[in-house]
Amino acid sequence: RGTVRGASCAGQVAALPGATVQVNGRGYAQTLISGTDGTYAVWLSARIRNLAMIVAKDGYVPQTRPTGVRALETTTENYLLEHVGCRR
Repeated sequence: RGTVRGASCAGQVAALPGATVQVNGRGYAQTLISGTDGTYAVWLSARIRNLAMIVAKDGYVPQTRPTGVRALETTTENYLLEHVGCRR
């Protein structure tokens, strides 16, 4: 689970609804879309290894990072995407 937020060039941060959250692992792939409040959630087996997440939204710089899950624990991955107009 987690939240996807977007940052404007002025530094304003807000929830980013409709962001694509791709979860990939050995023998596993699922695509999620963040809700109106920017949140997403998925239940995964602790047996899935080598997880990577890609979070993207049009107009924002995508992010990729490795992650993992443990049995009976909640993993939280929050993302702050920078607006593409802020990059020089």
